[in-house]
Amino acid sequence: DARQPADVQLAAVRALDRLGDTRGAVLLTREQNWSRYSAQVREAVIAAITAKPKMIEILFDGIRAGIIKAPEISSIKRTQLQKHADPAIRATAEQLFNELESGDRMQVYRAHRPLLATPGDVALGETTFTRVCSACHTHLGKGGQVGPDLTGVRHQPADALLLHILVPNYEVAPAFQTITVATNDGRNVSGWLSGETGHSVTLRTAAGSEENILRKNIMVFTASGLSLMPDGLEQAMSKEELNNHLILLNRCF
Repeated sequence: DARQPADVQLAAVRALDRLGDTRGAVLLTREQNWSRYSAQVREAVIAAITAKPKMIEILFDGIRAGIIKAPEISSIKRTQLQKHADPAIRATAEQLFNELESGDRMQVYRAHRPLLATPGDVALGETTFTRVCSACHTHLGKGGQVGPDLTGVRHQPADALLLHILVPNYEVAPAFQTITVATNDGRNVSGWLSGETGHSVTLRTAAGSEENILRKNIMVFTASGLSLMPDGLEQAMSKEELNNHLILLNRCF
């Protein structure tokens, strides 16, 4: 429960992991529990229920039921499950993650991949960033504070940047999943979890402001498992503009 400090929640997850009972995995993947985890707790739960074959089956049940979304499982974990020593686990993982690996958004990504071999213009990329991305992201000290600072992404390969732009839910960094908190005084606050202590959580909202909420005032804490970044960003710019934007992000300083 998000009203409890993260350390207490993590201790409970570790205890259930040590017990090794599938009833613990069922408890951890119940809808009313799963949707309330912060990023840190959710990562601990995923680590626990992917460590043992009998627990993995519970994870698969949660995905089939729509409680757990495939993007909430990191690409590393997905690959591990798709290459698992158990043939049944491998086959199920391939089936459950197929849409994520080959769905409509991946088709869009593949259609845009030829851009990676096309020269671009950094100056025009800055113009595209300002128009399309700066409301949420910062680059070289300019822009919004809703999403992550893009200054350091030049260390990522250009094809990885293109994938994250066009398929934002392919792999959602836990820190940037949409969180909604309903408070005892009737407020609903949405954003991403920018900090937490034993007594409070802090959300960075779409307006770029930070809302600090005491744990004792939390009525409902819900993590969507989805990125704050919308699908279809390629519709807001031409292929040339997208390519210039990639050149801007991927250039070396």
